[in-house]
Amino acid sequence: MEIDVDLDIALNKHTEWKTKFRTAISKQETLDAETISKDSCCDFGKWLYGESRATLDDLKSYKECIAKHKIFHIEAGKIATTINLRKYTEAEGMLGVNTSYSNASSETGIAILRLKKEISDASKKSAFFDWSDELSLGNNFIDNDHKKLIQMINNFHNAMQEGRGDDVISKVLNNLFIYTREHFKREEDEMSRIKYPMIIEHRKKHEQLLKQVDDLQNDFNNGKMMHTTKVAKFLKDWLYNHILQNDKLLAEAISKAETLR
Repeated sequence: MEIDVDLDIALNKHTEWKTKFRTAISKQETLDAETISKDSCCDFGKWLYGESRATLDDLKSYKECIAKHKIFHIEAGKIATTINLRKYTEAEGMLGVNTSYSNASSETGIAILRLKKEISDASKKSAFFDWSDELSLGNNFIDNDHKKLIQMINNFHNAMQEGRGDDVISKVLNNLFIYTREHFKREEDEMSRIKYPMIIEHRKKHEQLLKQVDDLQNDFNNGKMMHTTKVAKFLKDWLYNHILQNDKLLAEAISKAETLR
């Protein structure tokens, strides 16, 4: 399981807030308390609420990270507000041991470490669908989307294999459908931008694949029996073949269009 954020850096940055607050107290600086209090503004928060949700949402440690990280920023915002009110002694006291802030900071650190471990453990499992150089198209946005789709297919396969609850499997399948649709939209926007001559044919492929995934989701939600291996293999095969047969041509066209600019 690949992730596009360094969790060690995220951990260190949140630990460093205590030093930042003490520096602000010492220099009597004014802080942006409103931004600090929001858990979606820092790099880690943007990642938590961004595309990581599609691939990590079924992990217990991921949900824990969101909850603990939110509390941390609320407490950090309180300290920033206290500093801005020039209540420096009170702010310093809020940074002490066994305070709401120190507890929130400690619990956020533990949550990040648990998330890192769960992601690592998941990566050690034999993947059903591995990314390979053969699938690389040399276009970062398309390749990154494909990597996420592969991880989501692996998540679906693992959920089915492990006999997870129907609600979990349905959620994983729904996330896959949503992200696939978003990915196809990004590709089609690129096709329009470069006036791709095969846009109609490529779009029809997208529509066909979306309908197949949508049918799978409806069958599952309606209680129809699904053969784990066959369904996962279908998802793997359509993405693999679509990358090599259709997206490869698109990536080459995008590269050529960029060269001619």
